[in-house]
Amino acid sequence: MFASPSYLKLQSGKVETKIPFAQLKYQDEYRCIKDSVKKAKVEVVVHKVHGTFFNLRETLEKQRPGAIHFSGHGLTKE
Repeated sequence: MFASPSYLKLQSGKVETKIPFAQLKYQDEYRCIKDSVKKAKVEVVVHKVHGTFFNLRETLEKQRPGAIHFSGHGLTKE
C-alpha cells in the first residue's frame, strides 16, 4: 500500500493552510522489494493499492495477507 499526498490541508476557522510534503519514492521502494522477493525464491503475491482505510480493510478481509508493507507519510501529535 502506498500514499503520497502532495500536501497536508489544515483548517483553522476560515483560514486554510496547505503544508507541502516531500514526495515519496515508493516506485523505487516497490522495485527494491520486488527484486528482494525474486532473490529469496519464495512465492509471494503482490497486491499494490493506494493506501486508504477502505483499501486496507478490504485487503485484510478479502486477501488475508501474511504481511503488509505500507509506504507513506506519518504525523505525530505534539
